[in-house]
Amino acid sequence: MVKSSERDEQKADSNIKKYGVTFKTASKAFLDENRIGIYDEAHSIDEDCFITIGLVEEILFVVYSVRHPKIRLISARLAPPKERSVYYGNV
Repeated sequence: MVKSSERDEQKADSNIKKYGVTFKTASKAFLDENRIGIYDEAHSIDEDCFITIGLVEEILFVVYSVRHPKIRLISARLAPPKERSVYYGNV
C-alpha cells in the first residue's frame, strides 16, 4: 500500500490540462483492492516505471516510479477501453 507520494507540481498541472485527472485523485487508485500493477518495461529507461489500473470514480491508468519510501506520480488518465477490459477481467 502507498503511504505517500511525491509529484512535480508543473507535471501535475500539465496532467490536469492534458487528461483532466489530478494526481490527488490518481493516488487513490492505489487504494483499490482490485487494482492491477504492471512493470512498464518500455518506459523504464532512466528509472523503473510501473502502471496501476485502478478504480477511483472511473478506471484510471496511472504511471509512476518508486523512490523509497514514496512513489513519484508521472501521469494519470482515464483508462481507454483496452485497459478497462483488462481491469474488469481481473475483478
